[in-house]
Amino acid sequence: MQKKQLMPQEIEVWYIIPAIRRELVREMINLGLKQNKIAEVLGITPSAVSQYVKQKRAKEVIFTDEIMDEIRKSARIVADDPERLIFEVQKLLGFTKRSKTLCKVHYQHGRMPQKCEACLNVGEK
Repeated sequence: MQKKQLMPQEIEVWYIIPAIRRELVREMINLGLKQNKIAEVLGITPSAVSQYVKQKRAKEVIFTDEIMDEIRKSARIVADDPERLIFEVQKLLGFTKRSKTLCKVHYQHGRMPQKCEACLNVGEK
């Protein structure tokens, strides 16, 4: 069966953002935050936090060491200032594009041109 053609944004929503949340949850636990507080800060349910902790959700995407370093920084920033969540997630999404992590996941789950760099060339003709 041929893979469905997916937009990069669908890959972000279905795979990348949940994986970013998974790692933010782990890092915030390492910082000493309780699961209920993490849920509140990330705008997700306590059961979602529990599923991330138990690795029952978003386990497909593995980030590079460089992205993990950025996630650790973002976790500290968001733990101190929850209002920065959207900014930090957007920044992390940018890293996943530039590192081609998004491309790797897209190739796994969707039909796309082999040498696609659409995410890297936004706004170009």
